[in-house]
Amino acid sequence: MVEKEFVKKAIANIEIETNRYSILNLAVRDARLITGRNIDTGKLLQNEFLVNKMGEPLDQYSFIGIINYLLILDMIGNAFSIKQFTTTKTTSIYKSLKQFSTLNDDDIYAIIALRNSLAHNYSLVNIPAHKEFSSKLHHFKLINGSTQKMIKIKSKWGNPNNSKSEINETVIGVDNLLDMIEGVILNLKKENELDNLELNLDFNQFVMRYTVQN
Repeated sequence: MVEKEFVKKAIANIEIETNRYSILNLAVRDARLITGRNIDTGKLLQNEFLVNKMGEPLDQYSFIGIINYLLILDMIGNAFSIKQFTTTKTTSIYKSLKQFSTLNDDDIYAIIALRNSLAHNYSLVNIPAHKEFSSKLHHFKLINGSTQKMIKIKSKWGNPNNSKSEINETVIGVDNLLDMIEGVILNLKKENELDNLELNLDFNQFVMRYTVQN
């Protein structure tokens, strides 16, 4: 299989070739399973009695499910770009959302902060180590279900030594967030069908990092 066809299949399908699978699509499938979504379409299943394979109830709003979706943004931005897309930003989630969503920079930085706080500390507080990253200073309130606006930054939490309060929290509707990421996945696949993508890394690195053999 030629490199170009291999990459296109890795975006479109779970199985790329015999006994080799796409990490991206395995992650999408697992994120959907964890959060009670249709594994083929990503649509939220309206069933309060969703269960896992052990017959136990699923928590559609668990941190694990949210983290899994946020890591998908990392993968997309690290591995793929729309042809001729350029940016001075190096953060993979920034590149992913700038290309495949319509979010503004404030919302993108909030999502990056949420990813960091959950993935590094399983926490809803992100305090960057360096002052130049103050745009990623947030404490979050997650709303199970949908909200009128996906992200509401009431008043920026400008100093981590200041008390957390409702006044300076960042509120995110979980359903809105995961629906938005499903939209990013859909837009990636559309650009793939149009042959409008290129790799951000060497092909051999892509195979090592983003595929797995069974």
